[in-house]
Amino acid sequence: MDASKTTNLHKQLCAYLNKRRVKQAIDILETLIDSTSPNELKDELNDVKIAYQRMLSYTIDGIDDPERDNIYVKLIQTIFKLGDIAKERSIEKYSGWNTYWAKHELLKSQQIASKSIAETVDDLLFKSELYELLYPNQESNLDPNSESAIKHKELIKNIFNHFWLTDYYGEAEDSLIQLIFNSDKFQWYEASIFISAITLSLFRVWQSSKLLHLFKIYNLNKQQLMERAMVGIVINLYYYDQRISFYPEILKAIKKSTENKNFRTHFKITVLQIIRSRETSILEKKLHDEILPKMAKMSPKIENEIIFDDIISDINDEKNPNWKAMFNDSEDIFKMMEELSKLQMEGADIYMSAFSSMKNFSFFKEMSNWFLPFYPDHESLNDVFKDDILGPGTNELAEAMYKTPYICNSDKYSLIYNLKYIPDSQKNMVLKAFRMELEGLQEMNNNDAIIEDPNNTFKI
Repeated sequence: MDASKTTNLHKQLCAYLNKRRVKQAIDILETLIDSTSPNELKDELNDVKIAYQRMLSYTIDGIDDPERDNIYVKLIQTIFKLGDIAKERSIEKYSGWNTYWAKHELLKSQQIASKSIAETVDDLLFKSELYELLYPNQESNLDPNSESAIKHKELIKNIFNHFWLTDYYGEAEDSLIQLIFNSDKFQWYEASIFISAITLSLFRVWQSSKLLHLFKIYNLNKQQLMERAMVGIVINLYYYDQRISFYPEILKAIKKSTENKNFRTHFKITVLQIIRSRETSILEKKLHDEILPKMAKMSPKIENEIIFDDIISDINDEKNPNWKAMFNDSEDIFKMMEELSKLQMEGADIYMSAFSSMKNFSFFKEMSNWFLPFYPDHESLNDVFKDDILGPGTNELAEAMYKTPYICNSDKYSLIYNLKYIPDSQKNMVLKAFRMELEGLQEMNNNDAIIEDPNNTFKI
């Protein structure tokens, strides 16, 4: 059974359970299990059939069972879980997707190591603490090529992969999450990708405890972590809308969270931003099919009238033309540009088409890096620092890149890695542009500080 057919059957199963049509759901479950043929699932399927027949018999016979509702919910939860397992095994067997190759490699490496990821982390944290006790005045080695730095990066990657590719979390994973988020041994940007890994794992295989972990992380009240956790909560509540009502512990967590005004505000902000992200493909099409072709026709006129040396240094300089006057012959382009600018200010990603072709760097071959927040001390800036032109402005460039809300994290890394390949003349323009960006952001922050609600610092 191919991946598409498996996914469609699984969706039907979930829809039937949502409507309490248990018999139809069991029939689909049987079809899914037959495609994977694991004996243990067939045994559990028979148990489900027997439990369902007994419930029907008790109901027909008029037998009053005070636990019937709880048993019914547990039965539906079991069918959901068996359906999830059957779907995963079928896709893993027939799809050939990279996710399942990575999962196979992870399991193989864990068997070779014969030590759980939680034990490995605990081990390393203990050694780190011991080193700090023995050498309290010793500065940490900041060289990204040092042995300790390489081991640390490998550990981060392994933790991410473990959270991402583990189907069902047990005591080891719960302990690891507790260890990570209750210690100060991981930076916020490292903890952020672990949250993304939990979100991805939950998105792939449902488990209520994963969602509860996201609620707990949100309640830590650490801004960067709250944002990641909220995104995971919103996406998965939407994706699993059909089954949430069958998990009382999730309903309880939602009810408790929504009593918090800040949670409701942050939830709303996140939902709106996710809705806006759906406009990306429309914006990309408009740029390629409408705006760029017309801009190409206007390029000779623009080149004749714009003084490029002055455009960055002083955008209001009299030497530069009146932009609206230049677009008089193409008023529709001017309106489109205004519309795009407005959408950008609202959070729309208008750069996707520009950066989509800049993801061939080795940095992006590692799955965890796609979710890594940009931060000013990342080793990607080392090449910039060594550059004769960009080097003196590295700190400003990094700070502006870190603070700008108009470029997503992965695109910031794309831009940084691409800088060393652009001509020297353009490097100066990039520096000037980011200096202006930093000044503009500072001015905007100063203005916001006057009217800002101290309880509303949530940004997505």
